Amino acid sequence: MALGEKAAFVALVRLYQSSFLNIARRMLGDSSEAEDVVQRAFLSIYVNAASYRPDRKASTWLYRILTNECIDTWRKRRREWALGPARFSMARPCAGAERADLRSALLAVPPEARSILLLAYCEGLSYREIAEARGVSINTVKTQLRRAKGIIRSRLDGEYP
Repeated sequence: MALGEKAAFVALVRLYQSSFLNIARRMLGDSSEAEDVVQRAFLSIYVNAASYRPDRKASTWLYRILTNECIDTWRKRRREWALGPARFSMARPCAGAERADLRSALLAVPPEARSILLLAYCEGLSYREIAEARGVSINTVKTQLRRAKGIIRSRLDGEYP
């Protein structure tokens, strides 16, 4: 590995580590699992750096890798959730998500929609940036946001078990 590549990667980790940890915690609801996912995401970024296309915004490529890792992790543990109640710690929620009922409602949102919701409202990405980061159309972003907000609204109103 060239010294310049190593320095660039270290700078990238420093720049995105906090944001990645916050997203992973909110998506997965578990701080230690989030840390593992972030490590895997950075490893994937490093290993797949040659696949990055410079004509695309770097942050959308990075967020796509992270959210894919989170969704994969969520899917792997989904079977465990069916066997018993899950425990969540959701450290460092984004603004307004400190209420337990809101955290619970957020975790009720399917992971694909949750990742879009978090990228929009906690990271401030535009619909276009989210579409690129998730590899979906802008209309899918809008639909998933509407779905996520509907689930959260229903949960908070007590309509959803």
